[in-house]
Amino acid sequence: MQTSRQNKDNEIPVTIISLNKLDSEGNRMPPVNSIKDVKIATTLLTTDPDQMDKDDDLVAGGREFFIDRLFDKGKDFVLKHKKRFKQIVYSVLLLLYIAYVVYSLSFRFGDEGAWRLLICTMLLVVYLGWVIIKTLSGYQSFKKSLGSKNPESITKAKKVIRWALYFVVLTLIGVYIGLTVVQTRPRNLISLGGIFVFILILFLMSNNKTNIKWHTVFWGLSLQFGFALVILRTEWGIGAVRWVTDRFMEFIAFSDNGSAFLFSEKYKEFDIIFKAVPSVIVFCAAIAVLSYLGVLAFIIKKFGGFLGYCLQTNPVESINAVTNIFMSGIESLMIINEYIDSLTTSQIFCIYTNGVSSIAGSTLIVFANFGVPVEYLLTASVMSAPAALVAAKTAYPSEESNSAGDRKCSIVNRGGPDSLIQALSKGGMQGLQLMVNVLINLLIYISLFAFVNAAITWFGDRAGIEELTLQKIFSYILWPLAFIMGIDAIDCLKVAEMLGVRMFATLALSYIQMGSYFNNKDQYNKYTALYNNTVLTSSGDIFLPNWNETLKNGILTDRSELISTYAMCGFASLPSVGISLGSFAALAPTRFNELSKMALKGVIAGTIASYITACVAGLLFS
Repeated sequence: MQTSRQNKDNEIPVTIISLNKLDSEGNRMPPVNSIKDVKIATTLLTTDPDQMDKDDDLVAGGREFFIDRLFDKGKDFVLKHKKRFKQIVYSVLLLLYIAYVVYSLSFRFGDEGAWRLLICTMLLVVYLGWVIIKTLSGYQSFKKSLGSKNPESITKAKKVIRWALYFVVLTLIGVYIGLTVVQTRPRNLISLGGIFVFILILFLMSNNKTNIKWHTVFWGLSLQFGFALVILRTEWGIGAVRWVTDRFMEFIAFSDNGSAFLFSEKYKEFDIIFKAVPSVIVFCAAIAVLSYLGVLAFIIKKFGGFLGYCLQTNPVESINAVTNIFMSGIESLMIINEYIDSLTTSQIFCIYTNGVSSIAGSTLIVFANFGVPVEYLLTASVMSAPAALVAAKTAYPSEESNSAGDRKCSIVNRGGPDSLIQALSKGGMQGLQLMVNVLINLLIYISLFAFVNAAITWFGDRAGIEELTLQKIFSYILWPLAFIMGIDAIDCLKVAEMLGVRMFATLALSYIQMGSYFNNKDQYNKYTALYNNTVLTSSGDIFLPNWNETLKNGILTDRSELISTYAMCGFASLPSVGISLGSFAALAPTRFNELSKMALKGVIAGTIASYITACVAGLLFS
C-alpha cells in the first residue's frame, strides 16, 4: 500500500511504502510519519540488481516480466553447472582440433609442416593428459602412498641402485670417450682436463669442503654430458636443435613486419634500434602469453623437478635454475619470491649463481642480431642450468636443512595479467624496458671502455709500449683459461680478450666482437669458394685482394667458435653485481646484507659454470 504526503518544510512529496513484507517474524512494522522514521537494513543497500529479492514487488514498478524470470533461471543454471559447461566446451574444441589434425595429416604427410603439426599436437596431448591425470583421485592416492612408508629394506635398495647407477654411467662415459674421443680426436682431451681444473678451483674456494655433495657434482656433469652428446653428436639431436632454431627465428622474423610498418623499409640499416628492439618486444610478449596460459609454468616445474630429483637439490633452487633459461634474473626471482626469506645462506648463494650463469631468452635475441648462431646460444642456455647448480653447491654447499626444502615449490605469478590481451601488452612493455636497459648499458660501457683504452694506450706510449689496450692485457692474463677449455692455441689470445671484456665490462661487448668473427667467417668462406688468394697481415687481419676487403682481427677456427660462445653464455661480470644486488634489495631486503658479502664469490662461481659448459662442449666437438 502506498500513500503520498507533502513535507511542509520543503514541499517535497514523500511516498510512504508499507514494509510489512520485510519483517522476518511477520510482525507489522511501526507506522512511518516522516523521512527520519524510515530505516533501511544494511543488507538491502545494494546496487546490484542480481542480489535483490526476486519476489519483491519493487521490481519494474511492481511487475516482473516472464522473460526476466526465464533469464534469471537460465543464468542460475549456468552458474550452478559452470564447471561442467567449461568441460563440455573444451572437449568439443579439442575434438574439433583432433579432427582437423587427422584430416590434415591424411591429406598431406611427409613434409616439414606435417611433422611440425604432429609434434605440436603430441606436446599438447601430453600437457592436457598430465593436467587431467593430476585431478584424478587415484593419482592423488598413489602419490600419497609413495612417501607413506620407508622400510629399511627400501632404503638399502635405494643405496644399491644409486651405486649401481654411478658405476654404469661412469663406465658408459669412459667407454664412449675412449672409443670416440681418444682414438679420433685426442685434442678434445684438453677440455676434459679443463673440467677437472675448474672443479678443483671450486673445491679450493669452497667455504665448507666436508659438506660438498659429490652426488650433485657427478649427476650435474653427467646431465651436461648427456645433453651435449645428444645435441652435438647425434644426427637426430642436431636436426632437432636446427629445427627448433629455424622455428624460433621464423617466429622472430615476423617482428620485421611491425618494424617495416613503423619505421619504413630503412629499418634494416639500423640493426639494434629498429630490428633487435622490436624482436625482443615481440618475444617478451609471446613469453608473457605462455606464462598466462600456464605452459611456461608446466615446462619450468617439470624440468626443475627433474633436475632437483637427479641432483638432490632444493626444489626452489632447481626451479630457479630452469627459470633463468627463459626469463631475466628479476623475473626469475619474482617466481620464487615467497620462498626467499625462508632459504638458507647456501640456497641464497645458489639462487644468485643461477642468475649470473646463463642468459635470459629475450637477451638471446639481441646477441643473435650481433651475428652469433642461435643454436649455440639455445643449447648453452639449457646446459648452463645443471652447471650452475654444480658450481654453487661446490663453492657454497648446504650446511643445514630448511623448511623450504621440505615443501613443494609452486610457480607464483603475483600481480600477473588478468586477460590474454593484458598479458600481450604487459609482456611487450617488459621487453621495451629490458631493451632500454640494454641500450643504456651499451652506451655507457662502450664509451667508458673507449676512454679507459685511450688512457691505457697513453700511459703505454709514455713508457715506450705501443698499442697497449685493456683487451691486450686481458688476452695475456686469461690465455691459460682459454687454453684449458680447449681453444686452439692460435685463437687463445683472441678468445681470452673476449673473456676479459665479458668479465670486467659487459657481455654485450664480448658478443659484438664474437659476432664480427662469425661474420668474417661467412665472408671468408664465400671468398675462398671463388678464389684461392688471401693475405694474412701481421696484425691478424685477413685481406681479400679480389674484393679489396679486410676482415679485421681475422677469423676463429670452428672449435674456438663453439667453445668461446658457450664460455661467454652468462651474465657473470663485475658490473652485473650492482644490478643483481639491486634486484635482491627490492624483492628480499632482509637478505641483502647477507648476499652482498658473497656476491663476488657468486660471480666467480657463475663464470666457472659457463667455463665448465664450454669444456663439455669442447670434449664432444667433432
